[in-house]
Amino acid sequence: MSLYTGLRIGEVLALCWGDIDLDNNPVTVRRSISRVQNYDKNPKSKTKLIEQEPKTEKGKRTVPIPDDINSILACYNWDEFVKGKGTANDLVFHTEPGNYIEPRNLMRTFYNLVEKAEIDKKSFHSLRRSYATRLLEENEHPKVVQELLGHSSISMTMDIYSHVAPQIKSKLPIN
Repeated sequence: MSLYTGLRIGEVLALCWGDIDLDNNPVTVRRSISRVQNYDKNPKSKTKLIEQEPKTEKGKRTVPIPDDINSILACYNWDEFVKGKGTANDLVFHTEPGNYIEPRNLMRTFYNLVEKAEIDKKSFHSLRRSYATRLLEENEHPKVVQELLGHSSISMTMDIYSHVAPQIKSKLPIN
């Protein structure tokens, strides 16, 4: 999902079925989860998972889903419905009892898959960077990439992905 939408790990793990329009293919980012210090009185744990809105208004966004991913999600959604495993909070990606997936567990699984595939070790966030890089390599306008990633400014997008520009320039036809 991250590779094909550029969503951050917390955004993917907070997705609910109501955030995905399987008929028109967009996903709407409304929330994220993250692990934070637990300042509750008499906490059972030093940290806790919280759901929160994106940090900025630009973080609340709609991102298109490729048809292939949409088809997989549609099958997954149908399987969940048929098996009666819908969760109380309607999470797309969840643990067996229907709770949030722990971001560290997803990253651990990701690293294991990368190792088994014999790919140089990459971070989960590299999926987001790959998404943006591919868009820019396909000559998508940087402003569109900024909007899809939820960056607050185009300068942030270009500062992070400016390394793509020389590669794009080298592909330009010479007149």
